[in-house]
Amino acid sequence: MNPNLSDRLDRQTMENLLAGLELIFFEMTIVDKENNQNPVLVFAVACSIVGAAAVILDLTFYFLRGRSLLELKHGKSTLVFLVAWSLGALIIGWAGQMAKIFEVSVTAAVTVGFAWPLIFTRYMREKALEETQDEPEQNMEEEK
Repeated sequence: MNPNLSDRLDRQTMENLLAGLELIFFEMTIVDKENNQNPVLVFAVACSIVGAAAVILDLTFYFLRGRSLLELKHGKSTLVFLVAWSLGALIIGWAGQMAKIFEVSVTAAVTVGFAWPLIFTRYMREKALEETQDEPEQNMEEEK
């Protein structure tokens, strides 16, 4: 591939991404194929930004009030939370947009960015609870 063409494509993708983020965050419009060539990328990055903002806001609240609203253990692990939360929001946003679950809007990005770990952990807890309930109970007399 021609290096100039590659640079041009990368530049164009970045310009589309920034234009899409401007549309979604500042103009509060829905991003679609008509007004942006990369709506899936725009949505995934928007979710990631909101996810990082969630951890930063929680850290600020922790410093001001001494407790975490998101029930995170801030300290040395805050950077891990920041990376994991934003990366997870990016992946969930991308997957959700590919499955056409979400509309590329600021409301959907905020929902995914803030809520994905809470929903995921609740889902995993419910699955674990279902698995323990599905296991056959041992008869107390068998153990004696």
